[in-house]
Amino acid sequence: MGNEYKGTKFKTRLTEAVIESSLVEEIRNWSAILARNNCAPQLTGGYGGNLSCREGTDFLITASGANLANLNNQQVVRVVHFDLTSMEVAAEGCCLPSSETILHGAIYEARPEIMAVFHGHYPIFEENFVQLGLRITVRAAEYGSIDLVQDVLEILGEENFVLLRNHGFLSLGRTMQEAGENILRICETLKKQCNVKK
Repeated sequence: MGNEYKGTKFKTRLTEAVIESSLVEEIRNWSAILARNNCAPQLTGGYGGNLSCREGTDFLITASGANLANLNNQQVVRVVHFDLTSMEVAAEGCCLPSSETILHGAIYEARPEIMAVFHGHYPIFEENFVQLGLRITVRAAEYGSIDLVQDVLEILGEENFVLLRNHGFLSLGRTMQEAGENILRICETLKKQCNVKK
């Protein structure tokens, strides 16, 4: 399931603010759905999984280590700038942004049509990736690292669902609903084609 969670690996300039956006409730709803479908487990040091969506030139993302099953409004952060070279993030909110903020930002840069990125952990996807026809990164890179970003961008292309070796999955969509429904569809396929009981 990836490395032990030890917080973010980038520097954050955080401006304290409560995020007021109509998108926050939708993020909370999909966070709960991922948790109910075993895609946001408790890990050593926090919880697995993070969700983001574009908001104009910025993007909203769940907080570092947040429990998606019980996400509150203060655990959604607005990212106003990120820099892959310096590994720095500028954000507004009450908490540090997710440890995968750099990865989400890099995907938004690479895929302008994508409006939502959901990252979860469900090892059964990886165990059945061949039967599911899913692309997977070559190596098990550390969470929150530039190596992970590079590995994802290498296989992403036009795909909207990819696996991160030993570190879960990414689901992309032009809406949060599309990103979420990608996950639910793969879960259904697991049950039907791979005879996996959830």
